Amino acid sequence: MAENTDSKRTGKAGAKRRLPPMKTLMMLVGVFAFEVVAIGAMFFVLAPEPANGDDKASPEVTKGERTVEVLVVDDNFVNLLRGRTYLYETEVVIRIRQRYKRMVEEKLKAREAQIRAEIAEIFRAAEPTHLHETTLSTIKRQIESRLNDHLGRNKQDKSFVDEVIIPRCTEYRGDI
Repeated sequence: MAENTDSKRTGKAGAKRRLPPMKTLMMLVGVFAFEVVAIGAMFFVLAPEPANGDDKASPEVTKGERTVEVLVVDDNFVNLLRGRTYLYETEVVIRIRQRYKRMVEEKLKAREAQIRAEIAEIFRAAEPTHLHETTLSTIKRQIESRLNDHLGRNKQDKSFVDEVIIPRCTEYRGDI
């Protein structure tokens, strides 16, 4: 009787243990190896071209291609979007090519009040997160877009503004 209960626990008495099907396992391993080789080859064959850096960072050597900085506005702007009045003491400078300096300065002088009003509008409508970005990239892009509308484009249909620089943008509470 004791033998009978042991055989029930382990299965059939004297039955051989079954091995996994080796042909199936070898086929699976072969398919996985083929997929790895095929996908790896696709990465090498269809790899994208290496990206080139932006030419804004490269310094120009010739005299006509040197860049200069021109002050656009140095003023205080208000933002109320956090429920309190905040005053931003701001200086905006643009970097342009030397050969366009006189023409750009003339256009900035002719539209000084309008440009100042549009930059003030950008600051009034700016989200608090945009004003707290470390690089102020959102504000810079908006200012550059407005300046491009006023200054136009050169003969190669490129912007006169190489870069907008905001060296000072200090926040003060205005409702204290």
